[in-house]
Amino acid sequence: GQYLTIWYANIPEEVAFFHKRLATDLGEGLFVLTILAHFAIPFVGLIPNKMRTTPVPVIIASLLVMVGYVGEKVFYIEPAAAVSPMTALLGTVALGLPIVAIALAGIKELAEAPPTPPVSHH
Repeated sequence: GQYLTIWYANIPEEVAFFHKRLATDLGEGLFVLTILAHFAIPFVGLIPNKMRTTPVPVIIASLLVMVGYVGEKVFYIEPAAAVSPMTALLGTVALGLPIVAIALAGIKELAEAPPTPPVSHH
């Protein structure tokens, strides 16, 4: 979330924070995952009007944003906690499973709901 501001300001203390995290393969992967899942894929995916007005793509985009959020938090704590890649993956899955379960229940409920009639714009 703060990467662009820190990069632009070139604050040495903050640059060291990111340098330490980007020096590992896990840190690089989490950084890319965060940018893609938190912004790029949901933004591009929801550009078409049909995608924004259909519940399933919006739910999928929301899940991607949540994955990006968790990835960002792991990115911040990874060096200090000395987290192995497998531990980070398992922790992310454990945190994300309840969210995915709720989203899938919502998708199932939406699929079973009767269609709503179109709105007339007179």
